[in-house]
Amino acid sequence: MDWLTAILVSTIISVGVSLTDKYMMAKVSAYAYTLLIGVVGLASLLFFRSTSSMDVVQWGFGISIGILFAVDIYATFRAYQQEEVSRLAPLSILSTVLITVGSAVFFGDHLSSKQLAAFGLFILGAILLATRFETRIDLDSILHFKIEPKKHKQVFHDIIAAAHDPGITWIRFRKKLKLIKGLGWYIASVLLYIPYTLLAKQLDIHNGALDGWVAIRVGLFLGALLLMAGHWKDLLAFTKTKLLAIGAVKEGFGMTANLLVLVAMTTGPAGIVQSLLSAESVGILVVALILAKYGIIKESLAKRDVLQKAAGVALIMVATTLLFI
Repeated sequence: MDWLTAILVSTIISVGVSLTDKYMMAKVSAYAYTLLIGVVGLASLLFFRSTSSMDVVQWGFGISIGILFAVDIYATFRAYQQEEVSRLAPLSILSTVLITVGSAVFFGDHLSSKQLAAFGLFILGAILLATRFETRIDLDSILHFKIEPKKHKQVFHDIIAAAHDPGITWIRFRKKLKLIKGLGWYIASVLLYIPYTLLAKQLDIHNGALDGWVAIRVGLFLGALLLMAGHWKDLLAFTKTKLLAIGAVKEGFGMTANLLVLVAMTTGPAGIVQSLLSAESVGILVVALILAKYGIIKESLAKRDVLQKAAGVALIMVATTLLFI
C-alpha cells in the first residue's frame, strides 16, 4: 500500500472511530470503556512475536508510558461525555503546536514567518471551536434561565406566559459567549499526549517499535485497570450490553488506523501526511451533523453553531497546511 492510500484510509477509519467513541460515551462509563481498550490492546499482542531484549528498567519505562496513555484516553472520553465531538476533535492539533513551540523555546529551533502565521490561525480556529453562544432570559434581573434548542420548551413557554403577569415589569433576551463543556478534560488530554508521544518515541528508538508497542500495551491495560478500581459496577453493567462487542471491534479499527499512519509517515513525506490528517476534522463535522439529524449522537444543528464550527475547522486545516508544506 502506498503512503497516500494509507493516509486516506486511515482518515476515513479515524472519523468512524471518533464518532463511535462519542456514541459510546453517551451510553457507557468512561472507566469501563477505557478498560475495554486496554483489554483489546493486550489481546492484540497475541498476533505479534516479540524478540524483546529489554531489561527490567526498560520494561518499567514502557509500562509507565502505557499507564500515561491510559489516563490520556480516559481524559478524552470524559470530554466526549460533556461536549460535541466535532468541536473537540480538531483541537487535538494543539499538541503539534505546543511541541513545535516547545522545540523553539527549549532547543533553539527557528520559527519561520509561515509557522507564526499558522499558529495565529490555529489560535483563531481553536477560539471558534472552544466557545459557543448561550441564550438566556432574565426576569427582573433575578431569575436566569438557560434555553437549549429542543429541550426545555415547556419552561420557555412558562417564562413567556409569566412575562404577561402584572408583577413582572420586563423580559430581556441575551446571548452570552462561554467556553464549551469538557474543554478542561480535552486540554488535559492534549497536554498528556505530548509527553506520551515524546517518551514513546524515545522507547522505540532504543528498543525498536515492536518491543515498544508491546510494553506500552501492557502498561495501557494496567493503567486502565487502576482507573477501574472502585467502579466495578460500571464494568458489570457494560458487559451485559451489546455495546461491548461494538467497542471491541471499534478498537480493532482504531489500531489499524494508527498502523496506517505509521506506514504513511515512514514511506511518505511527513509534512504532507500531517496536513492530510487534518482532513479528519472535516469528516467528523460532516458525518456528526448527519448522525445528529437522525438523533444518533448529540450535536447542535443551529445555524450559528454549524457555521462557527465550520469556520474553526477551516482555519485549522489552512494552518496545518501552512505549518507542514
